[in-house]
Amino acid sequence: PVCDSEDHNAKLFNKNGASHVKCQACGMVFVTPVLKESFLIEFYQNNNSWLNVLGNQYQRELDKKKYKYVLNLIKGHVKSSKINILDVGCAYGLFLDVAMQNGWNVFGVEINKDAIRELAKNNICYWDSIEGVISSQKKFEAVTMWDIFEHLYHPGKILELLAKVLRKGG
Repeated sequence: PVCDSEDHNAKLFNKNGASHVKCQACGMVFVTPVLKESFLIEFYQNNNSWLNVLGNQYQRELDKKKYKYVLNLIKGHVKSSKINILDVGCAYGLFLDVAMQNGWNVFGVEINKDAIRELAKNNICYWDSIEGVISSQKKFEAVTMWDIFEHLYHPGKILELLAKVLRKGG
């Protein structure tokens, strides 16, 4: 969980053989046992099953509506007229495409090889790691993490790293 607590014995349900539990300290729901980080990285670099779902026409239309709604919410909290947004786990970049169509400066983090090819083809600036974003010294008004947070091995540490790339008030 995000808090790194070991107190997560509140089992909620099983899905495809994986136990979903709730951390008693922070309330995060996650899968246990957590797979090894090296396995997860290799899996997400090469597996396209989720990308196939995201590429479905009906899913794309639903996601576009959801993304427009959330971008409007974010915009209400941003004081700058030039908005840089970072999407971690950006997949093919649909969220970034919607943001770009609404005048945002878009950037992504992605490790899947096929998704990276699509991002490059669409001229979306991306990094293959959060560390790459940090070393670029780029700053953002907003950072999003669609469909990825529950898959992170150390979510609390990732949030701490991402806080370094947010502009004050972001």
